[in-house]
Amino acid sequence: MSTEQASSGGVTPPGETLRADIKKAIELGADIQETVRNVTLKALTQGELDTASLRRVAGDVLKGAAEGATHRGAEAKESIQRAAAGLDEAFAKAAEAATLAAKEASGRMREFTSGDLRRAMDNLKGIESAFLDSLRDAAKSGRDVASTTLHAFAEHAANSGSAVGRQVQSSVDQLGGELGRAAEKQIKDSIETGRATAALLARAASGFLAGIAEMIEQRPGSKKSGGGGAAGDSSGGSSSNKA
Repeated sequence: MSTEQASSGGVTPPGETLRADIKKAIELGADIQETVRNVTLKALTQGELDTASLRRVAGDVLKGAAEGATHRGAEAKESIQRAAAGLDEAFAKAAEAATLAAKEASGRMREFTSGDLRRAMDNLKGIESAFLDSLRDAAKSGRDVASTTLHAFAEHAANSGSAVGRQVQSSVDQLGGELGRAAEKQIKDSIETGRATAALLARAASGFLAGIAEMIEQRPGSKKSGGGGAAGDSSGGSSSNKA
């Protein structure tokens, strides 16, 4: 183990181990950003990747960083900045992993609905929020250099962007495309199997699928691709619309 056993003889709680590992990395001062990123990622793999876990791990990382920085003297500010940057990178990787999981699940639409995709997109946004909130909470509870440095880092990340923010935006854009394709497939499958379409059409009206809904309903006057072929292409010059 990287830190001593608890005085009761039991195993050291994971949070204490994580704080001790981060504190040691800061005190040593070598490859702080990379070490914090890797240690954080390892901690995040120990449980479910939810908001509570993200905030708990971030809190432990930032506490360890603040404790370690007290021994860094004039280098304390830079050490905390590097630790926060490492945490940022780790959360960006967490967002990337969550995106890959959602995209894989979206290929099995009988199990993963377009509503699930929307929730996945909301959860991704929650990863960025957990990062920023954790920085601000640590800044409030910290003192001196740690407090001012983390507060400045949080404000800069919120205003100018962060690694996790950029990843979340990219992921949301990707899943938005998956959402459109997934809902289109659900509507087509529903019609082919004779299931009721009212709920799916209502879902389409929420934003992504208005055009697809018109095409699938096949009402007189709706756009269809010329030539009676694939019903998925509504782009460009459809020559079958006649008064």
